[in-house]
Amino acid sequence: MDFEYDGADDLGGRILWGRVGVLGLAVLIFFLFGRCSAGGGVDPEVQASLEAQLASEQATTAQLQADITSLQQEIVTLNAQIASADGGSTITGDGTTPTDGATTDGTTATPNATGGQIYVVKEGDTLSAIAEAVYGDPLQFGAIASANGITDTNPLQVGQELQIPANPDG
Repeated sequence: MDFEYDGADDLGGRILWGRVGVLGLAVLIFFLFGRCSAGGGVDPEVQASLEAQLASEQATTAQLQADITSLQQEIVTLNAQIASADGGSTITGDGTTPTDGATTDGTTATPNATGGQIYVVKEGDTLSAIAEAVYGDPLQFGAIASANGITDTNPLQVGQELQIPANPDG
């Protein structure tokens, strides 16, 4: 039994090649899209130049940090010299002498009879923060603690007046 119809065309070959053509076109489009969107990396010469520049900037940053530390130590030393010479005044970070009892961070301390200062404790104050404000060095908290008989068992109280020695080392 042969079922051929009059006027029926044999479309089987053309439909198959049409599908193959569409598939090939889709693969080509995906390939080109992938090629255009893929990163090509950085030129090795450019990368080496950028790495050298980064190393140079890091060295400069390290040197500037060392300079800052040195200048901060110089300020502490000068503060100690000024305090011992004229009865307890200090200089601020910008090189000026506070006239109203302000410390280097803007908090207030008033001169006392021993050439040091009296500091009134505020909310959130710690011995380290006070030492940083007065001496420019938070590690000098021990001088304040010993001058006031402060131990771990008696914490700071808001409004408490602390004697701040003029010379934290002695």
